[in-house]
Amino acid sequence: MAKSTRILAAACLTLFAAGATKLEAQARPQFGPELSFGSNNIGIGLGARVVVPLTMMVPTARNFSLVGAFDYFFPSTGLGGASPTWWELGAGGAYNFSIPKSPITPYAGAGLDIAHWGYAGYSATDVGLNLQGGAKFGNLGKVTPFGELRLELHSGSAVVITGGVLF
Repeated sequence: MAKSTRILAAACLTLFAAGATKLEAQARPQFGPELSFGSNNIGIGLGARVVVPLTMMVPTARNFSLVGAFDYFFPSTGLGGASPTWWELGAGGAYNFSIPKSPITPYAGAGLDIAHWGYAGYSATDVGLNLQGGAKFGNLGKVTPFGELRLELHSGSAVVITGGVLF
């Protein structure tokens, strides 16, 4: 690596570290459990979610977040004693709408959804699109409750209602 490239890399790293320290007080990743209910016999699901403000990587991308979630659903028992399985992995982005002097922060976004189901020896995995809207409800110390309505567009399309807390 050339000397000028190393100097440029060191300067960029220093600026990034200084910016990250300043941003850390303003925006930090949040992680927490969630409870979901899906239509089309998907049933109740338990999962986890991570929300990363995009300003941590792109300081000018205010109000945007990266959102990732995993849910394991418990569909109703199938015929003949076989238990169906269903899990989903989603990743996407959300725009957080600012409402001055309000403890509620509504958001809307979209992303990809990978849904996997299995039943009596058969299974399939499907990739689709998520469209979601929801709200975060004022910080309670280090806890942020949220609620969301998500439309999943794939071969087993569903509407999912999710709620949880972020830490």
